[in-house]
Amino acid sequence: MMGSQDDPGIIPMTIHYIFEALNQVQGHEFLLRASYIEIYNEKVNDLLEKGKTGLKLCEVEGNVFISGLKEEVVHTPDKIMQLMKRGENIRHIGETNMNEISSRSHAIFRIIIESRVPHEGEDGAVQVSHLNMVDLAGSERVDQIGSKGDRLKEGCSINRSLFMLSHVISQLSEGQDQYVNFRGSKLTRILQSSLGGNAHTAIICAVTPASVVETS
Repeated sequence: MMGSQDDPGIIPMTIHYIFEALNQVQGHEFLLRASYIEIYNEKVNDLLEKGKTGLKLCEVEGNVFISGLKEEVVHTPDKIMQLMKRGENIRHIGETNMNEISSRSHAIFRIIIESRVPHEGEDGAVQVSHLNMVDLAGSERVDQIGSKGDRLKEGCSINRSLFMLSHVISQLSEGQDQYVNFRGSKLTRILQSSLGGNAHTAIICAVTPASVVETS
């Protein structure tokens, strides 16, 4: 997701693309705000303000908000990268048999872009777009990663939320008029607006070949 300075990942490339695209738009003013959260054991934690944990979700007119979440106005790609590094320093990570630095939470970095035409004044329409960049913790098998105690609890929470996400995506892909249970996990509820409606979703998977010959 992040890559390195010499080989930048998806997030840095996306951020630079956004600013390049906005700089080419004439006749509009833009305001960008950023937030960064993790979902750890089904609790929502603010990664831009240390110690702010267990944030509550609220819903207004069908839109899900995170109460008390810190948002910062950003003007440059460098500012966004600084926020991400700040958040990475307090995100939950741990060691398992499969990975020395294993993400123990799902992380969502959100950029909100507000656009308006200046000459229309304060009464002019404001167009709001959301971009959620999500780093999902990988699914885990207890027998492979050697989980116990806190690691076992974390792994179960990760697997449960990933199952609910895959279930929601499966329901949406069928394209039928049926009830979709976004409330099954904090992850799906927060991402509800990015999965349904007029949203565009891209999923990029990192897959290990370690079990390619395994049968079960």
